[in-house]
Amino acid sequence: MLRDLDVSFAAGQVHAVVGGNGSGKTTLLRALAGDDVAGVTGLWWFGSDARAMGARDQARIRACVFGDAIPAFGLTCEEFVGLGVQTAVGSRGIRDLAMQALAQCSVAHHARRSIDVLSGGELARVRLAQALAMQPRLLILDEPDAALDAQARLEVHALLSDVPATVVFVSHDIAAAHAHADQVWRVHEGRLTLSGAEPMRA
Repeated sequence: MLRDLDVSFAAGQVHAVVGGNGSGKTTLLRALAGDDVAGVTGLWWFGSDARAMGARDQARIRACVFGDAIPAFGLTCEEFVGLGVQTAVGSRGIRDLAMQALAQCSVAHHARRSIDVLSGGELARVRLAQALAMQPRLLILDEPDAALDAQARLEVHALLSDVPATVVFVSHDIAAAHAHADQVWRVHEGRLTLSGAEPMRA
């Protein structure tokens, strides 16, 4: 369980969070995303109180991809990505933004396929595309490369390094985290440590 954290993630950078199973990495991401996590007393995004925002205003700032299963809606990939676009930016240009995001993630050729028939790696890319289509300032990702082969992992990390957003992602691959993130944070025994620093405490 995480405790006594008072942490800031530098805007505009890519941050990796590493740690053992059950250490609290996903809990940290959910707290950062604005979920109702016990013990969180304050959350600020780019100088604004995130907890005082409505869901629509939150969606204009941050996008998340967690490992939760998604219902088999029978939607095409384009439709699925478009759901995120509509939530964040309204109805203007939904299809264009969806197709642009699918292309960014190298899955535009799957636009008309049902999400129900995708492989794990394809679905991971489509879910990332949905988040990118929202054009967030804060992008939160739980193991975005877990279902991908080696080449696809490199492509996804290259994409994340070019996203005009603050990126925070969880990884089990410490070497990859150091290779692709501007800052690496380690969760251990309830504390959050910036690589090369002492544990962050309140």
